Amino acid sequence: MSAQMMRFWGLLLGMLVPSLALADVGAKPLPTAVWSAPLAEPLPSPLIQSLTGKVRFVAPGPIRSAAEQVVAARAALANLRCAEAIPSLRKAGETLLDEVPVTTAQPMTRDLFGLLLLCADRIGDAPSAERAVTVLSAQTEPLPTDLALIMPRYQRGAVFGPPRAPVRVESDPPGATVIRNAQVLGQTPLVIDGGRVDSDAVYVELAGMRKVRRPLGSGENLFVSLRPEDRLPLLLDQVASQPFGSDAQAALLKELASTPAVAMQLGGRLLVFGPKLREGVPVAGESLLARVYDFERRDWLGPTGEVAIGPPASQADALVAQLAGTAAPAAKLAVAPSAVVAPGAKPATAPAPADKDKSTGSKLPFAKTKWYTWVVAGGVAALIGGLLIAERFSSEKITATATH
Repeated sequence: MSAQMMRFWGLLLGMLVPSLALADVGAKPLPTAVWSAPLAEPLPSPLIQSLTGKVRFVAPGPIRSAAEQVVAARAALANLRCAEAIPSLRKAGETLLDEVPVTTAQPMTRDLFGLLLLCADRIGDAPSAERAVTVLSAQTEPLPTDLALIMPRYQRGAVFGPPRAPVRVESDPPGATVIRNAQVLGQTPLVIDGGRVDSDAVYVELAGMRKVRRPLGSGENLFVSLRPEDRLPLLLDQVASQPFGSDAQAALLKELASTPAVAMQLGGRLLVFGPKLREGVPVAGESLLARVYDFERRDWLGPTGEVAIGPPASQADALVAQLAGTAAPAAKLAVAPSAVVAPGAKPATAPAPADKDKSTGSKLPFAKTKWYTWVVAGGVAALIGGLLIAERFSSEKITATATH
């Protein structure tokens, strides 16, 4: 029989017995893992390689990217190479202001723009220094002495001329925080002083929503429609920046679990792990702590597990075992058909189905096949029979396409 006819028989068999159909099934997505460590401490490369293909890591977000730039800028400042660090510092700083909530970004903002001010002052980059002073002036925590001494040289005075017409800022939903440049002003709806679109900006942010940046003009009504925040790099950066296993970290994860779009991207469980010792210099193969968060239960699964010091491959296997071996809730074990039965115990009797098929008592594989499946299968069988007859008694080739 020709290959074309074999494909038709495969299609017919798939319609009659769907469980035997050969279909391309997408691979199950890998579980997500979060490296919960001090922001300046990257995940060791050997451990990344050992975990490749077992878990997936989300690309660094604006918080961790800013932390990387802070480390690089400190080295550049010590080596008298500030000119190379300033462009990256400014880019990371603006991204931090544009995307991260102000209270979350404030510690990293202070470090990043503080280094920007020091580097800009050293090489005489006045515009970068003025931008850094604008952001640092809005900090609520005291600044280091070296920054406090430099800032007065770059603080802008009041703009000459009449005040600009005010701007009314509204948002949907209302109650969002309004920030002018880096200064928190209040909540929407709110009337603020006007500004210049080439130098002033207004930020609107609300918990669970994406932060929005708009140029600040004068004499206008600014309406901002907010949308849910579902960008994993930004969200998981906030999770990783919290102390491992802390209440603050659990609260963030619970908030993510309540957002369907985020929970669907992350899957059922999330592996959170990091170094056991968070102080001092990292050591290769050091002991780790790991914990699994269940998005369906919106809680941690079991206590914190410890991964002993050792080679990366062994640690990777232990982390995967922690993710896959965490016990499911007791309520689910009682009803799950694949539940593990303790030695010596009798398996629980499965509940009888609510609706039985009263039309037939047959136990054949085709007993529950719908009537329309038989109609389609009969049509395909008649088509195949015609093709077989044509192939036997005619020299002409016939091409047929079946669509289910």
